[in-house]
Amino acid sequence: MTTETLAFDICSYNFEAFEKNLKKLAQKALKLGVAPPSFEATGLKTVTSYHPNDIGHFSPIKTLFYEISLSPGEAVKYQGWKFIGVLEAIEEGQNIVKAVPGEEIPSSFRVVTEQCDHCNVTRWRKATYLVQHENGDIKQVGSSCIKDFLGHRDAQAIAAYASLLIAFYDGCDGRDDEEEYCVRFGSGFCGLDIEAYLCHVSASIREYGWTSRGQSYENSTANDALDRYFRLGDYDPKVSKNEGVALWSEKDTLLVKKALAWINDKKEKGSHDTLNEYMWNLCLAASKDEVRVQHTGILASLISTYTREEERILKRELETKNAVPSEYFGEIKTRYDLVLSCINVHCYETAWGTTAIHNFLDEKGTSFVWFSSSKILDQGSSYSLKGTVKKHQEYNGAKQTVLTRCSKINEVERKESS
Repeated sequence: MTTETLAFDICSYNFEAFEKNLKKLAQKALKLGVAPPSFEATGLKTVTSYHPNDIGHFSPIKTLFYEISLSPGEAVKYQGWKFIGVLEAIEEGQNIVKAVPGEEIPSSFRVVTEQCDHCNVTRWRKATYLVQHENGDIKQVGSSCIKDFLGHRDAQAIAAYASLLIAFYDGCDGRDDEEEYCVRFGSGFCGLDIEAYLCHVSASIREYGWTSRGQSYENSTANDALDRYFRLGDYDPKVSKNEGVALWSEKDTLLVKKALAWINDKKEKGSHDTLNEYMWNLCLAASKDEVRVQHTGILASLISTYTREEERILKRELETKNAVPSEYFGEIKTRYDLVLSCINVHCYETAWGTTAIHNFLDEKGTSFVWFSSSKILDQGSSYSLKGTVKKHQEYNGAKQTVLTRCSKINEVERKESS
């Protein structure tokens, strides 16, 4: 228990709200079995401030303050509990799981209903929260009950708010990202069309490469696609005007359809026990016709995850066909005409703009790399080109031929492995 007393000056406008909130906190403390906060009014004082008026003079404004002595009491929460993750309900009995880094959540929580183990009320909730005791017990609780485990606002914070020269505001409004979009775009807003959103994701990756929210939240692919979606919407790319944003192409549409078919097949063949947490969450985010704004981050990763899988499949096909490891190609500083399949494109920003790293394979499975700051090719497409062998190198134990000065680049029909 905190025995120290703290002094605050509470604006008279806020004193009634301060009393009400501190009383509510004290009642909650007694209910949880911890020492409650208390205060004592020790005096009154008047503070004069000066504010400019309409004629350029300063008008004195007098404000009454209560001087109080505050005993904060103990932290208002159950002892020994920590927060370990969030369950976001996609449909009844199926949840996207978001674990705190370093914490492991049992797979059984992926398929639980939206009950609260604290108040024992089962009802529809967009999200429930997981807390774990020191003894290993895990509880699933609702948003109204989570404060009992993680802590309510302390008395010192309530007093600090109330000492401001504004009307007391009882905390934040608690709106999440999705509700914020409802405010911005109307109460009828409930989700984004999945195919349209993913087409914007594909167009963004084609133009700038993939950037996760972990790498850069503001410049992430998911957020860029959101901006494109709300600027251009579910438009017909054949007739829309380009408003400074790259329009999606028929290739993007085809890629999105393939990616959705792939992830839905994963969901049908897998389960909450066999899929890892990321794949389970991705399967659920892609399982509906619409996606919530708060799930756009994981949904956007579908395109890069699927294209990496395509890359692995193509590599396996070529390895099976040739049954020999990749070797170096050609002589250094010699120029060649080549037909290559682009299996991966990774972009990164430099002081001179965007650089794209292209990974290619030829029909024999030979690995090529090309660094380009002037052109970004489409992953999964095949090209005829003229390039110079710059050097031979090894990457992760595999031999690669690095190309430079690539030109006369034309897309060609990809040859399927027989």
